[in-house]
Amino acid sequence: MRCLNVSIVGRPSSGKSTFLNTVLGANLSIVASTPQTTQRLIRGIYTEDRGQIVFLDTPGVSNFDKRAKEISRTALKTLRDSEAILYIIDAYDKEGIEADRLTSILNDTKGKPIFALINKCDTAPKDKINERRAYISANLPNAHILEMSALKDEGIDEVLIELFKVAIERDAAFDDFVWTDESLE
Repeated sequence: MRCLNVSIVGRPSSGKSTFLNTVLGANLSIVASTPQTTQRLIRGIYTEDRGQIVFLDTPGVSNFDKRAKEISRTALKTLRDSEAILYIIDAYDKEGIEADRLTSILNDTKGKPIFALINKCDTAPKDKINERRAYISANLPNAHILEMSALKDEGIDEVLIELFKVAIERDAAFDDFVWTDESLE
């Protein structure tokens, strides 16, 4: 079976939890317009005929205040445990210090495949999407750039296809019917 552990990272409110919920077809991660809703690691397990992907949904990476910085450190620790990285970028976002810091950290992940997912492409104007593409190309030259709308389930299949291409042949970590290690309450 082809398996992969994947960290989902990005700034607050970029669509990390929405992406995971869409892939799983269930509301595992809390989704809200309030930044920093996800404050700890959430593990979602996607299993199908091609194999198993264990997604590590992390809190948004930011430098707003002391609490946000601590949450960000927690998110970045998962990069060590992953075999691939999904960097989710809001198409409407403007790059700045936080994005520069995060792309610098991602460039130091030593050969792990990085997939930069530009989210909210269903509503964003093409010039915004092109700005994000240019930023990613300049700052993460080895990243695979994909466009999606996590909310509308557009481009998600393409992301899964790319992830299974880099998955590793080994035994699954979880049974087929398990989709999280969280308490279902």
